Amino acid sequence: MAYLATQKPKGKDPHYRLYKGAKKPTKTKSRLLKEALGKAVIDDEHAKTIDFIPAKFTLQVHGWVSKDSKIKKLSDVEAIIKKALKDNKDPVKEVDKAGAKAHYDLRIQKSSAPCWWGLTPFRAPWTGTADNKVLGTVKGYQSIIPGGKRLQKFLSEKADRELAKEGIAERRDRIEWMKVKSQWFPPGSPGNPTKQLPAFMIAIEFFKPCTIHRRELDFFDVTFFGDYLKGRYYNRLVERKMNVDEMSEWQKKLISKGKIKDFYNLNFYFWKAKDQWGDPKSKYSMKDVYQAALGKKTLTLLLAPKKV
Repeated sequence: MAYLATQKPKGKDPHYRLYKGAKKPTKTKSRLLKEALGKAVIDDEHAKTIDFIPAKFTLQVHGWVSKDSKIKKLSDVEAIIKKALKDNKDPVKEVDKAGAKAHYDLRIQKSSAPCWWGLTPFRAPWTGTADNKVLGTVKGYQSIIPGGKRLQKFLSEKADRELAKEGIAERRDRIEWMKVKSQWFPPGSPGNPTKQLPAFMIAIEFFKPCTIHRRELDFFDVTFFGDYLKGRYYNRLVERKMNVDEMSEWQKKLISKGKIKDFYNLNFYFWKAKDQWGDPKSKYSMKDVYQAALGKKTLTLLLAPKKV
């Protein structure tokens, strides 16, 4: 018998709770993500065509500073990131060495759309290849469903207050996050869930053009035109057998007792596509796709391959 890692035995699970601020319980972001992953596993249908939708993206480093960190102000982080990029090193790893805990936020906004969607890569996303994919996760409830009027009203009026009262670090995903170019968040300020430690958000790519080709629950296909993130990339939900060192104690116990043979985990992986625009077999050049990203050219849909 084998189970997905998300199929934890029934019981209290603090990671998938409901907001308590609405008259009717409103699902948290993590709960929506869990349900969406379940749907994605069952629904193996994918888009039959490749589109060319104009969009823009922002790639940020978002982190929290520890008490004994060398980082004391925004310019300290900016200097570390600038040097890391110059030395061809991973900025997040260099920031972590200086005493902060950081991650990447890649946010994508379709032109004129009222919300963004994206992912959190766990290392520099531009380093992802088909043979060395970047582990990550989808970001925000907006990547799953548009949400009804009740959910939108609750998120805009009550979510922050209720979450603060409950002491949960999670926040609703504002469209404003995508607009942050370089900002320092004092302890306890809006945008910083910690009460003792300062936080920061610094953009490596800021409102650069991109073209959306496909976007589904378990997969997206986008061409980016940034300084570092450039080219066609995929982000895909992959199911794989878990290693023992990745398992929780309850999983190890069930396997040791012989009740379950294996556990399978669901993770998103981000990598640069082997097939890039402008390749000999490609119908369009990178210049064509760039013009589509700017909304200056409309490209005809292409037939999508069955598997990526």
